[in-house]
Amino acid sequence: MAEVRAKKWWIICALIAATLLAFVLARKPMLIAYHQKKMKEAWQDADANVEPSVSIVQQLFKELFGIEPPAWRHNSFSRYEHHRNRLVLLGYLVHREFVFEHLYCASEEYRALWKIVTARFSSIHTTGNYSETSEPVRIEVWDTPEMIPKWEAFVHEHDVPDFLERFADELKAAEQFFERHRIEQERAADETSGS
Repeated sequence: MAEVRAKKWWIICALIAATLLAFVLARKPMLIAYHQKKMKEAWQDADANVEPSVSIVQQLFKELFGIEPPAWRHNSFSRYEHHRNRLVLLGYLVHREFVFEHLYCASEEYRALWKIVTARFSSIHTTGNYSETSEPVRIEVWDTPEMIPKWEAFVHEHDVPDFLERFADELKAAEQFFERHRIEQERAADETSGS
């Protein structure tokens, strides 16, 4: 009888250990999927200029404690940044800053560079400095680890004094890309309104 109890005990312990191990191994992919989903939702809310509705939990928080819930829940872009930063902590995204030596803000090159960047990379998130002064261009990138070498190569290739002359064809292709995108959006809007 004691032998049967010991076997049952070991089986139960093994099942609990296997469950815990499965949870630990599956936790990171589940967190990544969750933060990707929430980041996308927050970006769509920000893009549509829509704030999420107040949830029951948020209402209870206000009633119980007499204060508003944390502000990041209300501001779409703050929620977006929160989830993006969590993806960095999980190692799904990498945050890098690139500083150009030969390209400056408030210039024609600056505007051309952003057209090329936006057409070439469909990265998770990029931002850049803008100033009326002629400070060097800085681009902050949040992208997957396998894309960072492509960003490094891009910056190395495009950080040149003769940028406009050297990349005139690429700029023209980027402008054509945006024109096609604009036409597709207009066509989709016409189809939606015609339905």
